[in-house]
Amino acid sequence: MLPHLKYTKLSAIALSNSIKIPPNSAREILAQALGYETWDRYVDIANAREAEPLDKYLSPDIADHRTGLFAENLSVILGLRSSISEQIVKSISPFTGAEPKPYRVDVEQSEDENDINLNDLFELGGGNEAMLDLLHRMAEMNPELESLKEITDFGDFQNRMRLSHPMNPGSYYDALLNLTNWTLDDTLYEEDYTYLEASFHLVSSKDGVSYPVYLVSLTASPGDNNDDVFDEVKGHITNFKGRALLLFRHPCFKVFGEKTYAVIGSFYNGKTWTWTLLTSDDPEIQSEKIGPENYDLETPVLDSSMQVKEEQGFLSHIVYHLVVDGHVDHEKDKLKLPQEMLTSKGIGGWNSYIF
Repeated sequence: MLPHLKYTKLSAIALSNSIKIPPNSAREILAQALGYETWDRYVDIANAREAEPLDKYLSPDIADHRTGLFAENLSVILGLRSSISEQIVKSISPFTGAEPKPYRVDVEQSEDENDINLNDLFELGGGNEAMLDLLHRMAEMNPELESLKEITDFGDFQNRMRLSHPMNPGSYYDALLNLTNWTLDDTLYEEDYTYLEASFHLVSSKDGVSYPVYLVSLTASPGDNNDDVFDEVKGHITNFKGRALLLFRHPCFKVFGEKTYAVIGSFYNGKTWTWTLLTSDDPEIQSEKIGPENYDLETPVLDSSMQVKEEQGFLSHIVYHLVVDGHVDHEKDKLKLPQEMLTSKGIGGWNSYIF
């Protein structure tokens, strides 16, 4: 495989940022994944020969075969599952003609007995084709599920489901009211949830102007530059112009050292998007501290002032999750604690609870 040197240099930078290794190490790994013994050997050949065509100039079968070989080699070199290496290659590929982007993978993350890795479960289930066959068999057995026969790609079905969970605006309003110091505008509140319509508003701490808060039933993770559904939602929100906050269905969290950080959404300042954490600073102040370039919240790792605090004997992101999920006894004004808390671990090391 012989991509253009310009794109391969950018791919090496993206790989370095994806798995947090020195740039020189990333170059050597990338060269090996492309089929060369060393980076220098690749450079010599790239300077002497014409580069292979970009994907768009090849037939889909040939382009897919080349991408698959690249991903397979990278999987072997890094010791990663094939599904993960495929996502990395999708993001950093030097063959697309687009600027390579990092895709955060925490290769050193540890797992414990309460972790559920959804990528592992998907692969154990047989992958896309096996899961699609399962949906079609379910449709055959149950006439009420006949619409499942129309699904031709399990990934599309997953994406559709991510946006189909019920949402209760009141629960999110209550969570922010009790767990943050943000100023909510109680004159603009919609009791019933409607996708891509504002559920309530926040008051800016900078100029006192209210801006809309949208709820979405997916949870996006820092470092995932391949989340097309999240990008699509953000595209709809930016069409409305001006500032906006997008709140996820559940928080995701990651532990750095002994500090836990929890992301609950994303803030749009009218030009760029930044992650929003469960912390005392309102989203607009956070956006100035974090910046849009910190795509994984590890470039650099956040200041300790943005870590979650303790509430009612629990870390605040746990309380937030319980409140927005409806685990509240309103008569006794107490949380209804689940018997067991499992963790769904993403490949970037960001986790979500499953109750």
